[in-house]
Amino acid sequence: MSKAIAVVEDDESIREMLRYYFQSVGYAVRAYESGEALFAGEEGLGLPALYILDIMLPGMDGLEILRRLREGRDTADVPVIMLTARSAEMDRVAGLENGADDYVVKPFNPLELTARVKSQLRRYTQLNPNSASREKANNEITIKGMTINKDNHKVIVDDEEIKLTPIEFDILY
Repeated sequence: MSKAIAVVEDDESIREMLRYYFQSVGYAVRAYESGEALFAGEEGLGLPALYILDIMLPGMDGLEILRRLREGRDTADVPVIMLTARSAEMDRVAGLENGADDYVVKPFNPLELTARVKSQLRRYTQLNPNSASREKANNEITIKGMTINKDNHKVIVDDEEIKLTPIEFDILY
């Protein structure tokens, strides 16, 4: 199954070019024209492997989308690349300080963007070795002998269940 990329870009020609290009190199692309459309459209779908966000969007801007993604339990660690016409140093700094993993200025070369996407996905997979199995394991994460199951709020360490309050579980998860 191909990895999904969620693209939020209000310029239809750029959005469709990104959709076409990334599909042609083997990614599933979910493209949205606004932050509101992203959050409505992603509901019920599995997490994308990566987000590409424009900053200047109607309604909710890319930095607000980024903040919401970083605050989300499931989306906090998913790589985000900002793709924007804003090239000032302060804009790049703001994007990176707010949690973006990379920042690409328009106009851009699709080959470079693809290389940056692959780099972020490689880094994410190395840092989160269970990221691929997390979707399959029904919201279960296993790290160094500890298994956390979100669905039934169970924590198992070395084959022994650890009792936690709901707040303790949420903090750990």
